[in-house]
Amino acid sequence: MSKKKRKESFSNDKSFSKFKGADHIFNRIMWDKTFNKSEFVVGYEDRFLGIMEIPYEEFELKTDIPSHRIKFFKKNGELVWDRATKVNKL
Repeated sequence: MSKKKRKESFSNDKSFSKFKGADHIFNRIMWDKTFNKSEFVVGYEDRFLGIMEIPYEEFELKTDIPSHRIKFFKKNGELVWDRATKVNKL
């Protein structure tokens, strides 16, 4: 199959959607009025301490952590977005 035909088949497939990045999920939680920020926890990778979990509202204030270090989001203890397994329930 040529590259052009392969590309067309993906674009025509309505069930196929690109995995949303951490920055997209972060902004959705921030601006979507249906979400309560206090229900979310952010898991990110600290360069020296490993994976850290902090409440979303605290993470929101940390401007020095790049989005590629965010590994997961949890809502009320349930994993709703995970980079490693490509889970996105939001």
